[in-house]
Amino acid sequence: MKKILFILSLCLLLCSEFSASSYAIKFEKLPEEENMSFYYSQFTKNEQYSSSWVSEWKHPVAKEQVIDELQQCDEYFSSLAKSNYESMLTDLTIKAYLYNLDAIKWQEVDDYASMLKKKYPKEYRTYWITANFYLSSKIDLAYPEFQKAIKVRGGLEKKDDFGPDFLIDYAVCTRSCRMKQTAMYALSLLTKIYNIPKENINAYRFVDPVNEQSDINSKYDYKKVWNYSEVSDKEVAFNNSLMGFTATIPSDSTDLQLDGYSEKTSILMFTMPAEHTASGEEITSTFLTLMYCASSSDDSLTAYSNKVIGNFSKYPSAKITKKAKKINGYNATVYNIDNPDLYNDELKKGARGIVIVLEVPYKEFAGKDKEVPFIYENAEGKKQGNMTIFSNPGRLNRLKAPVYFVFLLDTCNAVYKEAEKQFYDIISKISFE
Repeated sequence: MKKILFILSLCLLLCSEFSASSYAIKFEKLPEEENMSFYYSQFTKNEQYSSSWVSEWKHPVAKEQVIDELQQCDEYFSSLAKSNYESMLTDLTIKAYLYNLDAIKWQEVDDYASMLKKKYPKEYRTYWITANFYLSSKIDLAYPEFQKAIKVRGGLEKKDDFGPDFLIDYAVCTRSCRMKQTAMYALSLLTKIYNIPKENINAYRFVDPVNEQSDINSKYDYKKVWNYSEVSDKEVAFNNSLMGFTATIPSDSTDLQLDGYSEKTSILMFTMPAEHTASGEEITSTFLTLMYCASSSDDSLTAYSNKVIGNFSKYPSAKITKKAKKINGYNATVYNIDNPDLYNDELKKGARGIVIVLEVPYKEFAGKDKEVPFIYENAEGKKQGNMTIFSNPGRLNRLKAPVYFVFLLDTCNAVYKEAEKQFYDIISKISFE
């Protein structure tokens, strides 16, 4: 089985804070069997040499000796007459270590883990140890296994004797799968629940090695700002991690424009699927999203709104009304615009539009709920479902500032009711971070 070299090289920074380990075992609950202390000590003694796979053996002890002693431990724990969950979990950990030493096959460890999960379905530590084992062997299985552990455990925030070690391992896994905000949240629980000072948590060196943060005054290419995924045969989603915004739109939308980030602004614009007039003619309408990141020296939301609406009110014939409305949980101002002097041919019968303006403040761990695990592969990328995943897409963090959003419907009277419905259907599926 191929080892995940990149992940392992990073996780070695954490030493004992990574991989299946004896810290998940309750020594006092091991069965009282002859030679138990000897073999358990032999197991823990060799842990430092076997808890992670290494490409080149540089330990002061011969690899063959470590393998031999762990095989003795494996035989001892496998043959206990009074075996219980703790002894079997110990044996699972030993088998994982033997795999790291290239002494047994991957399937042997996985089969034993499956048996243990069936025998003790309410013990989350089996899933935990198995997830760590997957992290060093089949990383695509690690995150789903941790989710199973969290479910059996009763939640990530639950407090128990193993909580700190579990949270650290989960943070390592999620960061390895490029879910940084999820990892940061997990580590924050060490302080919130267990009162461990942040400066004492070494795992931050791996999860956030340089305290990465997006810069509000920088420019970013659209490839770094936007992520794309197919939701279904009929819908696609565009996520702007920098602005904390995800829009799910019809897959048959056209004329897509994705702008990066420049002068504190990012843009998403597309033509919605065509509507039909009463006489059967097709007319398309435009959906525009304008995102602006406000700093402390910027205008207020009201002043920004006035600038946007000023582009429409300059037309003498334009009729503009406004009202307050809740949009996806946020307070918004909705402007309805009617301008008979634009699109005033017999087909379109005058211009109509809707402008929605709202503010989304920054919140800690923004984007956590939108993160999904991605797998490190080679530089050429690997096809995974409908997406090509590359080794480092450079997903940007949400800017630490409020973001003003402007949503615009540009349509005409001939299809206004139909376009309005489609516009609000798309709005209802927008999420903010």
